Amino acid sequence: MTKKFVAGELALKRPSLSLQPEDVIGQSEFLNPRRHSGAAAVIERGRLVGILTERDLLKRVLARGFDPNATRVKDVMSPNPAIIPHDSDLKTTLQIMTQSGFRYLPVMNNYSFVGMIDVRDLYIEIQNLMENALNTQYALFSGMVSEPYGGDIFAIRQNYPFR
Repeated sequence: MTKKFVAGELALKRPSLSLQPEDVIGQSEFLNPRRHSGAAAVIERGRLVGILTERDLLKRVLARGFDPNATRVKDVMSPNPAIIPHDSDLKTTLQIMTQSGFRYLPVMNNYSFVGMIDVRDLYIEIQNLMENALNTQYALFSGMVSEPYGGDIFAIRQNYPFR
């Protein structure tokens, strides 16, 4: 049986980056090439106050000719971002991200930041769910079809698209 999707669990799979509004972008972990995060939560006094994304950096800093070493996070972050509760299901998470056009979505447990969901993480979850569903159907089908009844289950399995 497949495990139920919960946004908070997905957000915890990848280390999230958090910054403070007064941080200087050019001196922050956000620009560390070893980090694989396109977004950072902006936390002030334990509260989520914004989100800083790659797009913010490109459009609000570099495109305007600002110096990242002289630009504070608070000056270019997206304030008051949309959030998703930690116990949200896959459908709700996907709807919010799709309808709003977000690539990143902060996950919250009440007022505590849990982590960040990247739309790529959702693609992986959806692929896993599809593969599990197909494997389940294959197992059911295998039990119904057998050689004496003319079904060549091994030939079918060779053409199975997710193997």
